[in-house]
Amino acid sequence: MASPSEMPASLAVRALRFPVLIASGAALDAAVSLDPMRWFSRLSVFVGALAAGTCVLHGLRLGCGTLMAAGGRAKFLRWIRGAILLVFWSKVIGFVLHFLRRDALHYFRFDETDYGPLWPRRAWLFPHICGGMLALLTGPLQFWTGLRRVAPRFHRWTGRLYLLGVLLAAGSAYHLARFIMPEEGALLGGVSMMVLATVWLCTTVMAVSAIVHRRFDSHREWMIRSYVVACAFANLRWLSAWPLLSTLGSTRERVPVIIWASWAAPLFVAEIFLQWKRTGRVSAAGSPSDFAQN
Repeated sequence: MASPSEMPASLAVRALRFPVLIASGAALDAAVSLDPMRWFSRLSVFVGALAAGTCVLHGLRLGCGTLMAAGGRAKFLRWIRGAILLVFWSKVIGFVLHFLRRDALHYFRFDETDYGPLWPRRAWLFPHICGGMLALLTGPLQFWTGLRRVAPRFHRWTGRLYLLGVLLAAGSAYHLARFIMPEEGALLGGVSMMVLATVWLCTTVMAVSAIVHRRFDSHREWMIRSYVVACAFANLRWLSAWPLLSTLGSTRERVPVIIWASWAAPLFVAEIFLQWKRTGRVSAAGSPSDFAQN
């Protein structure tokens, strides 16, 4: 057991991990972005951020050579897994922040030119924007295993904020969907948006139900599905600007298709990942040797 003199130092090290990991993620996102940067600068930022982030993720203080000699294949594979996760979440958070900066923050000016035809319904649109921002920003914190272990109360409160964001954004979407402009799909686009809001609410309610009944694995899986659907709003803007989709027809014909594609395709990919992972757990729990003994 650690002595009282060692405990503050340990807590300080744990607290320091979070800003270092956040800074590493921001640097990684900058390194793999499309912004102009000299190749050697990009490579230096990428390698440095990757090394710092993965060391923080797994508490590794060894060099690669020492790691291979001392830890073996299992530790090296965990190092690689942590690196992939760090790059993945860096890109997800960078994608979300870019969407919020470009497509959401201008609504906080409360100018009629920013709201356009939705200005008369700003009382519904503003909670929709705030709820979506809250869900998109607090969602990644729910998957941060280290943060959940060190600060479980913070994890629970960010989960409640995520739930509040979903209720605000999805609830107001039902009202706003009735007023989608004719050139953007009208009734068909509105129904597509209502289906998206319903799927988002259902996946989130299932996640809440799972954690209430202390089914932690199921809670994590439903939270993944919920956040994948939450990112549909950012995907929708990205897909709308995709040149390939401009050949599908008029804007009125494209918008309902893009709404469905923004959540159905990512959710399908996420489901493949979840089922594959679950199959791996089942295979590990019931190996052929186990059945041979029965």
